[in-house]
Amino acid sequence: MSTTNMDAALEYAELGWSVIPLSATQKHPLVKWKKYQTEHATDDQIVEWFEKWPDADVGIVTGAISGLCVVDADNEASRLRAIAEGYDSPIKVQTKRGWHYYFKHPMDGVIRGPRSGVQAGKHWIDENGLDFRGDGSYVKAPPSTNYSWVMDGYMDFDDMPKFVDYIKPQATVDNSEFQGLDSIDLSSLAMEGDLRRDIWKETEDYAKQFDNGKIPTTGGHGVHDRVFSYLSHAVLTHGVGDELEVAGRDFMERFYEEPLPEHKFKVNLDNVREKEMRNHPERFDIEGNYIPRDQPDMGLDFQAEEEEAEEEEDDVVKPITVANADQLIEEAANFTYLIEPWLRKGSITQIFGYSGHGKSMFTQHALYHLAVGRSMGAYEVEKPATVLYFDWENGRATIGNMLNRFRNSFGSTENFKMWTPFISQKEISLNDQKGLMEFQRWVMAINPDVLVIDTVRSAFSGLEESKAEAWARINTILLKLRNAGFAVIWLHHSNKPTEGGLGREAGSTNQLTVVETQMRITQVYEDEGTARQNAGLIARDVAEREGGNCVFQRFRQQIPRNANLTVVMEIRYGKVREWSDLMERVMYVAFARDEHDNSIVVTSRSPKQKAIWYHENNRTIDNIADALHRPLRTIKEWVE
Repeated sequence: MSTTNMDAALEYAELGWSVIPLSATQKHPLVKWKKYQTEHATDDQIVEWFEKWPDADVGIVTGAISGLCVVDADNEASRLRAIAEGYDSPIKVQTKRGWHYYFKHPMDGVIRGPRSGVQAGKHWIDENGLDFRGDGSYVKAPPSTNYSWVMDGYMDFDDMPKFVDYIKPQATVDNSEFQGLDSIDLSSLAMEGDLRRDIWKETEDYAKQFDNGKIPTTGGHGVHDRVFSYLSHAVLTHGVGDELEVAGRDFMERFYEEPLPEHKFKVNLDNVREKEMRNHPERFDIEGNYIPRDQPDMGLDFQAEEEEAEEEEDDVVKPITVANADQLIEEAANFTYLIEPWLRKGSITQIFGYSGHGKSMFTQHALYHLAVGRSMGAYEVEKPATVLYFDWENGRATIGNMLNRFRNSFGSTENFKMWTPFISQKEISLNDQKGLMEFQRWVMAINPDVLVIDTVRSAFSGLEESKAEAWARINTILLKLRNAGFAVIWLHHSNKPTEGGLGREAGSTNQLTVVETQMRITQVYEDEGTARQNAGLIARDVAEREGGNCVFQRFRQQIPRNANLTVVMEIRYGKVREWSDLMERVMYVAFARDEHDNSIVVTSRSPKQKAIWYHENNRTIDNIADALHRPLRTIKEWVE
């Protein structure tokens, strides 16, 4: 290979590999690299990159685009484990910390890395420092700093061995006939279980190759890494006190010919304790005492559709400064609206209201419109997206009728997918480790754009919603989902009405810690008695607030004559972390049925729609800005 990074990148491109420039110090791509998972950069583009960043390292996008899979061993123990598992390719790269073993992609299915929990149709090897780079990932390649090719004999790239143990194309779940999980092939998906048991079992299997079933403490068998790995998992059940130390000594006594020297064992033990306190301060009280937990960490390891970078050294500290401002703004721009103006990818939304007021109705209609790629009145949709709706409350008839009505009213789509308890023998309670892993399995199978939890009270059975600590676990799960790139919507109930008005969201206000957008659903009734009985809004009061404009009258004028208005609801924003000019504090949505029982949805106008309507009726820009309380610049953008 050529010695300059640009020449090497061009030669890799000639081989059919997808090339990107990487930061020489931080390993991250210097360009938006998602497109290069499906298309190759041109030679001119590559030259432009390396002229712009002459010190850039060379990155290769792994997966089908390049026809490559790479096994990444970061230390001696993981190298030996890779070899023992049969992943010792004759074409490899010596890296700064270990080795990359190159294989041909089988080109018959999607192969993702260990963060997705899958490889070769089985669990990826649980070895500290042993990773897998497949579809949706990348590696640094020679002649990048501290990276060099090591090729056995006269091997060349054409002789690269094929990665034969590959997974089938990513499984999907067909809900059309409400099948049980037993009839669905989910073999390509991994589900984490008892982490302590896994480390114990793997070490037990490894020790069997020795005559006495004991691993020698010399000879490069990764005994230090094994102890550290075991202690890192054991902390979940034993805490950081004396029980953890006892567990570690039991582990060494069971599997090692001799225990580690005392000072080396203590170093491992102290490092695990420090790491636990550094990474999970929420698990310690104000005095630094470990808070006992009834069950291990949930272990969710979701992989975003976007970047999957190589892990950095644990001791690298990288604070955000003003130098990162442009990059952060650019990255945030990628999280475009799925439903304008309230639903983005990588967000957490709470929709709450009284039972029977239509929070599920609104959410289901809005997301089915998203699934087919249709706007719903003021709620604009640019393109279709995939929805995974977890419904713990409704039965077969209710869901069947809803889906049939949606299909007849808005068109057919496979993008709106549901899980309910009656289609599976495996229950999902997100307060239970097994249930959480089953939830993860479904998420990983479908990889949706939007995840819905309806309702949080049903999903987290036994939830003590008045206690702040009960929401800490929920918030952690929601953050993991959001950080993986999902748009998360969770439905919740309202407290009982108070003398001061409608009740707020039920439970501790700690639930709002991670919520970015909060929406209250309240039904509006024409009959005052019914409104008071159901804790709803009275149409007369709404009309007075709206300047005498009756919402029922307004919506009846917007639907066909043969249709009947069935439900009118108010959508009111509560907490909004990032307010948009497109948002209206209060909106109204109406649902109707025509003579064929098809659904019709109409909404009040969005601020943008109002501005355009005013402009079409010859009102000036200044007048519109005053009427809508929006900046002149915003109004000009909307009408122009």
